[in-house]
Amino acid sequence: MTKDNFPIFKGRAEVVIRDVPFWAIPFQRFGLFKKAGKIVSRKIYKNVFVNAGKASLLNGLGGANSGYITWLSVGNGNTVGTPPAATDTQLLAEIYRNEIGVANVVGLTLTISTFFPTAAGGGPPAGAYTELGFFGDATASVTPNSGTMFTHLAITETIASGQSVTINYDIIAL
Repeated sequence: MTKDNFPIFKGRAEVVIRDVPFWAIPFQRFGLFKKAGKIVSRKIYKNVFVNAGKASLLNGLGGANSGYITWLSVGNGNTVGTPPAATDTQLLAEIYRNEIGVANVVGLTLTISTFFPTAAGGGPPAGAYTELGFFGDATASVTPNSGTMFTHLAITETIASGQSVTINYDIIAL
């Protein structure tokens, strides 16, 4: 490993999908009963830190108003034909975006947890998802592809209409 490609961060995402009981769906719009239901899938994925996100972090260290993550997006772009790369600035095909829920730093690890309710509870539509990414900085909003992309991950998940998703994402400083 040369000094030119020495990593300073590594990351991973845990994606947890639950079958949500019918009674809990209306409450999820208010962030209640996030862990209601049986876990049907739990997978770990590794990520790519993209250049734009690295630059934002460096600018934040230099005193600029940048370097903060505020949104998590999921999409269904062809990540097999076009795998995530350091030069990416947006998802291939963004479908749904949600504000991050909780961010907590312990030691050298930042853990970000984001909850997506069922489709009926205001979450993403049922279907296949192949990518996710974190976005932030001043221009990030609920609008697809807005803001600075920090990470891009290839995933393989299918969400049914009665399922919620929790994504726990760790960024570890090396």
